[in-house]
Formats: sequence, C-alpha cells, structure tokens
Amino acid sequence: MAHGTMLLLISLTLAVGPAVGFYGGSMAFTPGNRFPDGSVEMHFYYRQSSRGPCGSQVNWICESGSCGVLTNIEAMVTDSSGPEDLWCQSEVHMATNVTTNGAFILR
Repeated sequence: MAHGTMLLLISLTLAVGPAVGFYGGSMAFTPGNRFPDGSVEMHFYYRQSSRGPCGSQVNWICESGSCGVLTNIEAMVTDSSGPEDLWCQSEVHMATNVTTNGAFILR
C-alpha cells in the first residue's frame, strides 16, 4: 500500500511539476567604442524565459569593482504566448563605460 501511494505521489509531482513554472536566462557582452582616455564602452544583453507575464525579473547591480554607470534599458519582449500570459521571452540591453582593466561583478 505504501509503495503504491509513493508511486502515485511521484507521478503527480512529475505531471504537475512542469506546469508550476520555469525560469532561465543567459548573458552575452560585447565591447563597443574605445575612447582616447582608455575607457571602453561595454554592452550587455540579458535574455530570459519564464512562465507568466512578460517583464524583466532581474535587476542588475554592480557588486564590486569599477562598473561605471550602468544604463539599463527596459525589457523588450522577443516572444510570448500572447494575451494568455502563459510564457514569455524577453531581452534587456545594458551599457556602461569601463574605465579600468580591473575585474568587476554584475549581480
């Protein structure tokens, strides 16, 4: 009896689990212009996929190092399920001027 109950609970978890939600993302970066003072313009692109309504679910901040002034542009929806708000894919573009060769951490 206990074995059958456990099997039923596992089956329900597998059936309902994927419907609860998912979330994933990736970040890419590219250098832009190099300025006479040695600073380099950097562009960051964060792409995310999630269940539910669209919009950026992540706010990036400079945790350490010299990140410069991070300009965050509103999330752009690249694909979605439409008015049902079942899932969404969006992209955020951020830019900054990096003034040193030192490491920095975006979080």
